[in-house]
Amino acid sequence: MNHILINATHQEEIRVAITKDGKLT
Repeated sequence: MNHILINATHQEEIRVAITKDGKLT
């Protein structure tokens, strides 16, 4: 149904996680 929206949100979460990881290092 809202597969594209869910996928976009998931990618955003991954990008935020990567950004936080990069800032930690």
